[in-house]
Amino acid sequence: MSVTLSDIREKTLASGLRIVIREDHTTPVAALNFWVRVGSNNETGDAMGWSHGIEHMLFKGTDRRPPGAIAREIMNAGGETNAGTGYETTNYYIVVPSDQVETALDIHADVIRNSMFDPGELENERQVLIQENKMYRDRPSGYGITWEELFRLGFTTHRYRNPIGGPDRNLRETSRETILRHRDRYYRASNIVYVIVGDVDAADMFARVEAAFDGFDGGDTEVDVSPAEPPQTEFRFKEFSGAVNRVYGKIG
Repeated sequence: MSVTLSDIREKTLASGLRIVIREDHTTPVAALNFWVRVGSNNETGDAMGWSHGIEHMLFKGTDRRPPGAIAREIMNAGGETNAGTGYETTNYYIVVPSDQVETALDIHADVIRNSMFDPGELENERQVLIQENKMYRDRPSGYGITWEELFRLGFTTHRYRNPIGGPDRNLRETSRETILRHRDRYYRASNIVYVIVGDVDAADMFARVEAAFDGFDGGDTEVDVSPAEPPQTEFRFKEFSGAVNRVYGKIG
């Protein structure tokens, strides 16, 4: 079935939360994905790397769900979940059988509003984030070290030149308070788009989402945007070597 604009239903709540729904009844499955307009391009100083770090931490526990409980609940519902951070967005999805959409929606609403960022869990996750950075730096292809070096060379001013994972020093040392300030600045209703696709009734899901996020607002978002990149005026080239058996190249 081809997707057309007429298949897509949208609604923006008074809080600014935007909901996008597309019904697809071909299989009894639904995907719920919320997108936050924040990524590495919105970071400076000690916050660099923590849009990605917040992505790692958001599902680590709430008042209602202790660490580990969310993953078990999704698994018991027959679903799967993952998340990703980019230069301008962070997204979190849960895919479940369509009769379990209330479970997925309740988890999303809970973590957006009530994620605890337990200090012990945060300390453990710092090392995970550092190891993930190391993994990408050890990878010459794809989004590994050649990608990072291309963006670092290609941009002189714009924050695209900064790796999404941030500096290891920040991952070790940035305070929990600074991390929470970054989260609270961007995880607001007006800065989130909630997308649902699958075997659902759109009118029913609009009502469910509105009820789940009742009282969630936070006001307008003051976005920290990157300085603009000046016009490119010259060819730039960088060559570096490592313990690899092939030649890898990136052109931008």
